[in-house]
Amino acid sequence: MIRMIRAVFLDVDGTLVSTRTHLPSPRTAQALLRAKERGILLFVATGRHTRIPEEGYIMDLLPDCFDGYVCLTGHYCFTREGEVVLKQPLDPGDVGRTKELARKLEIPYTYAYEDRVLISRVNERVRRHNAGLELPIPEVGEMDAGRDVYAITLYVDREVEMERLRPLLHRSTTVSWTEGITDVCSLEGGKQAGIEAMMARFGLSPGEVMAVGDSGNDLTMLEHVGVPVAMGNGTAEVKASAGYVTAACEEDGIYQAFAHFGLI
Repeated sequence: MIRMIRAVFLDVDGTLVSTRTHLPSPRTAQALLRAKERGILLFVATGRHTRIPEEGYIMDLLPDCFDGYVCLTGHYCFTREGEVVLKQPLDPGDVGRTKELARKLEIPYTYAYEDRVLISRVNERVRRHNAGLELPIPEVGEMDAGRDVYAITLYVDREVEMERLRPLLHRSTTVSWTEGITDVCSLEGGKQAGIEAMMARFGLSPGEVMAVGDSGNDLTMLEHVGVPVAMGNGTAEVKASAGYVTAACEEDGIYQAFAHFGLI
C-alpha cells in the first residue's frame, strides 16, 4: 500500500543534479513542478549553503518550487520566506581541534559561517575536486574558531579521517560523501536534525515524508522518514538503507521515484 506522502526532502549533488554532467536530468523539473501543483511540499537537503552565491548557484538550474532548505548537512535550515528554522553550529572545541590538525598536516578545508563560505588553503587536490564538480573555489581565509562555524569540509584521505581526525572530536563526528572529502557534523546534527526541525515547522509526521539521497551524508536522513529512496547511482550502503531504489540521476531517477509513489 502506497503511503500518503505530503513532503519530499531531496539531496542535491548526485540526486537532483548529476555529479557527472552537473545538470538535472531532463524530466527532473517536470517531476518537481507536477508534485508542487499537487500540493506536495518540496525541500532541499544538502551539504551546500544555498544562501551563499558561490554555493547556491546550482539552485538556478532547478525550478523555483522549494518550500525550505536544509543546508550545511542540517546545521543551518530556513524556509522559502527566509525564516530560520534551525541554527546549530559545531562545537567550538571540535572546531579548534580540527583547525589545529589541519594546520599540522596541511589539510585544506572549507568552512561556513552564517553568511560566508571560505577555504583555509588551495592546492592541486582542491582545484581538481572543485573542477570536477564545477564548484567555485571560495575565498581563502583563516577560520576564526571563536565564531559560530556551521560546517567544515576537509579534503582528507580516509585513513587520516578515521585515525587522526575522528578521535579528536568530542561532540561531533565525520561523514564522508565522496572519496577524499569528509564533513564534520555535530552528533546532534546531520540532515535528520534539519528534517525534524522542518517537520515540526510544517506539521509533518515521519510517515508523511519521503527523502531521496545517494551518499553517506544522506543515511541519517533516510533512516528518519517513512519513505526512504536511494538513487540508482547511490552507494551500496545507501541502497541497503532505502525501501526503494530508483533509477540513476542521469536516467530520470527523481521522475521515476515520484511516479512510483503517485506524486505525479
